[in-house]
Amino acid sequence: MLMRSGANFEPTTIAMVAIAASTAVQAIGAMSSAAAQSQSYKSQAAADDANAEVLKQNAVQARQESSTQEDALRQRQRQIRGQQVASIAQSGIGFSGTGGDLLEQSDIASTLDDLSVRYEGEMKAKGLNQQASQSTYDAAMARANASNATTAGYFGAAGALTQGASSYATWQTKYAPKSNNLSGTSGN
Repeated sequence: MLMRSGANFEPTTIAMVAIAASTAVQAIGAMSSAAAQSQSYKSQAAADDANAEVLKQNAVQARQESSTQEDALRQRQRQIRGQQVASIAQSGIGFSGTGGDLLEQSDIASTLDDLSVRYEGEMKAKGLNQQASQSTYDAAMARANASNATTAGYFGAAGALTQGASSYATWQTKYAPKSNNLSGTSGN
């Protein structure tokens, strides 16, 4: 028997405590690791959600900016058209024939410019919304990974407990003191 501070420790007790302590450390380690990994995934999900929201706001702003640009462009185009009409009238060439053709070409170019500004804004907004959708998807995946990490932690802890029980059973089979009373009778 081992002696320490007046207490008696039998080898069987020491072995059981060592196996139990090792098993507990492994189980707690599995759960702690899973909790840390889960929290990391949850943080990533929150960041992805925030990024998606910013991208959606940027898409709205891109549309608003293109609308403002289109309005400003139309204002300039109206001023230019007014100057063209005045110039044609002053030149005396009239609005039929060449004068009318010039105004028509100018109107077509103006419309194409308007559409180009609008299209550019829509394409920018669409790209930002697609990025937002990807960030939303990434957030959902991170949340799923967080859940999976927690589940894996439970399985890891269960595996550690099972391994500990197996180690104890193996130790019992090899090293535990054998009972002389295997048949369950007293032998009298």
